[in-house]
Parts: sequence; C-alpha cells; structure tokens
Amino acid sequence: PRQQMLRDQLWDGLASLGGVHLHGSLEHRVASNLNLRIDGVSAADLRATIRTIAFSSGSACSSSAPTPSHVLKALGLTDEQAFGAVRFGLGRSTQRAHIDETLDIFARAVQALRRA
Repeated sequence: PRQQMLRDQLWDGLASLGGVHLHGSLEHRVASNLNLRIDGVSAADLRATIRTIAFSSGSACSSSAPTPSHVLKALGLTDEQAFGAVRFGLGRSTQRAHIDETLDIFARAVQALRRA
C-alpha cells in the first residue's frame, strides 16, 4: 500500500542518520505508523526545535501521560528510551514530497542537536 511505501521511505531516510532505533517490527505494524528514538537527541528537544512538522512523543497509547509508555516498556525499552520516542503518523494526504521535506528538516535538526 501507498502509506506503507511512504512510511518505509521515511524510515530509510531517518535510519541513514545513524543511531536511529525502530520500536517494534517494521513488517508487523500499522502501515501509517512509525515509532523510533534517535541516539543523542531527546524527543523534547526535537519538539522544541522543529515547529513545521507534526509528530508526537511516545506512543499513541500514552501521549497525554507523564509516565513512560507501557507499550514501549513492554517492548523492552528503559524509561529514558521510552521518553525519547518519536512517533509519526502518515495520512491519506501524505505525499512523497512531505516525506522528503520531513527528512530534510529532521536531518538538520538532529545534526544541530547532536553538535550542541
């Protein structure tokens, strides 16, 4: 499906940054969802730095809770890793150009945050 192809394009681009860890299986997940963490970069810092792209911290099951996601904990993540999680949701209107723009913006933000 188209969303899965776009999600995989997003994953491949983010993974190329190095130190990017996928939470869960790439094959056995909702085609429109991607949840990951990036070594050396906190989700809170990404959210504060990137204002032009919609993404969330943690899992969908705990987006409003101040505790680490029980879903991510069940996957074996530490509290710190779970709090560092970034979640992307792709919709019907998501286009390849949106993925390219997201990758460009995220790459610049990750590089800047890692240098800081």
